[in-house]
This record gives sequence, structure tokens and C-alpha cells, in this order.
Amino acid sequence: MLHLRPTVAPFARRPQASGQVLVLFTLALIPIIAMVGLVIDGGNAFSQRRANQNGTDAAALAGAVQIAENLVFWNKGLVGPNTDADILTAVVSTATDNGVEAAVGYYTDINATVLPGTPKVGDGTIPSGAAGVQVVGSRDFGAYFTGVIGIPTWAVTTEATAVAGYVQQVGRGTVIPITIPVNVTICANNGDATPVLLDGKPTWPLETTLILPICKGPASGNVGWLDWTPPSGGASEIEASIRNPDNPPIDLPSWVFFSQTGNTNRDGIENAINDYRGQVVLIPFFDDTCDEYPGAGTNDCQGNEGNGVKMWYHFPLFAAFRLDPVKGAFLNNKNPECEVGGNEWSGASCLKGQFVNFIGPDVTVGPNPLPGSNFNLVGVQLVK
Repeated sequence: MLHLRPTVAPFARRPQASGQVLVLFTLALIPIIAMVGLVIDGGNAFSQRRANQNGTDAAALAGAVQIAENLVFWNKGLVGPNTDADILTAVVSTATDNGVEAAVGYYTDINATVLPGTPKVGDGTIPSGAAGVQVVGSRDFGAYFTGVIGIPTWAVTTEATAVAGYVQQVGRGTVIPITIPVNVTICANNGDATPVLLDGKPTWPLETTLILPICKGPASGNVGWLDWTPPSGGASEIEASIRNPDNPPIDLPSWVFFSQTGNTNRDGIENAINDYRGQVVLIPFFDDTCDEYPGAGTNDCQGNEGNGVKMWYHFPLFAAFRLDPVKGAFLNNKNPECEVGGNEWSGASCLKGQFVNFIGPDVTVGPNPLPGSNFNLVGVQLVK
């Protein structure tokens, strides 16, 4: 038998297309890299901008600090220690230290507005009315991926302004509602105040542990417990004001009414103050009293000097006082911790701690002004 085997023709092979696929893949890869590059380099640009902003912030603050150091001298009609060149050095060196490659500074007023004529830091003089510094800074940085689409480098520019000025107001904060005379007293043997300066000094040392005596008796010149919302008052309200400060903003200098005086021996008040032990609190100091609202100035009292309850106190400054970390208030009876020079009555009650600064305009502390006895808190603030 004859068997026939079918003949199968071989398939025709198609031409190889690998070269075409490679070209298409390469063409598709470029926009993919571009998109990835934009994401990565864009993220890096955001990080670089943030770092540059920190650098210009620091440079503006450095320039404003130089101005702040001049304010005390300018306030007295004197030439400040820092020149335009010093401010330029502070701005440029701080910017460079923080990675800002190019920084330009301009002088501003207290409202952070560049002064007329756009005076530039480094032009040679500090213009009249200068109270701040605006810094414009930039930096360039290389791209990771976007070079393939013609963007090999990126650049960021940021701006910051800082101003300096005297603190003229104390807002709501940790204010202890007790006022103490500028001429700090010690207490006599009967517990009343006597006009003796603490340690015989017309100024107070900073960062030095000392006591602020709180004497009994309603005599003028004694301490006073403050009532922020007259005509009410009383120890319970004072305690509440310590635990939850509710003082209004207070311009310095100004007159403030209070309704209670003398030594308030109350455990609640002592405990409330000691809740702030180790912390900085604000204490108003007074230099004049009046039994009626006196007007704006320290010498405007038309009545009698205050004596006893319900009178007005003139505040020229606040003291920033760090309470003792163990116990800062001793308000009940005679306390050995409040003695000065071995006199057990020197401070029947007291606050114990350290002065860290004084807040107010140009105020002289003590009855006999000495050179360098002016305490002012100059604020330096980054505003934009």
C-alpha cells in the first residue's frame, strides 16, 4: 500500500523588530524620566527653599539685633556702637553660614516697611528711622534628573524682615497680681515697710538669687495685691488671677487701680504662686501712688498719695522674675527664708528667686540713678 505523507510548507519568518522596540522604549523613557525628575527635583527645590528661608530669617534677625544694640544709645542722642558695616557683616556672614549664596539687606521702619529711597545695608550709613532689616536671599542647586530636559540647575529666592524696638506693653500672660516698689524695702521689726534698699543697692543684679520682701501694713510704699477688675476684690479673686492670669494688656508706663493692700496670708495664694516655681513670671513695679485717678504721668496726682486700700499705682516697668525652683513664695507669718542680714522681720513674707530682665521704656531704677542703671527690654521680632 502506498502511503502518502503530506508536505507541510515552512512558515515564513517575519523580519526582526527589536530595533524598533528599543527606539520606542527610549522615546517613552524620556517623558517618564522627566516626570520623575520633576517630582524629585521639585521636592528638592521645596526643601532648598525652606532651608533658604531659614537662612534669610536668621540673617534678618542678625541685622535687627545690631540695630537693637544701638537703640539705647540712639534713645539718649548718642552714636550707637554698631555701624552700617557691622550690620552688613552680620547679615552676610549669617546668611553664608546658613547656605544662602547671595543676600541683600534693606533698612525698614518699625512697621517692616522699607524706608523711602530703599536704603541698602552696606551703603555706608544707617538711615534715620531705621528699626529693622529686610533680607532677600537666593541659592542655586543642581538638578538630579531634569537636566535631560534642559533644566540642569534650579534657583530659589526668599525674603525675611525683622524689626527691633522697646517693649511698651505687657499683654496677658503669667503676671502675678502683686506690685512691689521700685525702691525695694525691707520690713521693720513690727513688719511694716521701711525705705531701705535691698542690700543697699539702687539696682538689682540679674541671675542672682535674692528675696523680695512682702511687708504687712497698709502704708504707702508697701506692696499691694492687684485687682484687675475693680471694684470687686478679695483674696479668692487674687488666687484665681494667679492660677488663671486675667490681667488686661498694660501700657508702660501707666496707672492701675487696685483694691487690696498689705500681706495676704492665705495658703491658696502661696500655693498658687508656687505652682510656677522654677518658671519666669512678670511682676509689676511701682514708683508712685494716688488716691484718685491721676492722669497720664507720674506727677499728675491731684489728690493725696495713696494710703491703704482702693488706690492707684504707677507702673514704669515689669520685672521678669524666675521663682525659686524649690519654693518661690513664703506668705504666711515669719519665714526664716525671707530674712535679710539676720533680721527675722526683714521679710515676714517674701518671694524668692532671680531677676532675669526688666520690661519697660527708658526707666531709671532706684532713688539715686547711677550710670548704667537703666533697664530696658528691647524686643527683636521676625515679622515676615
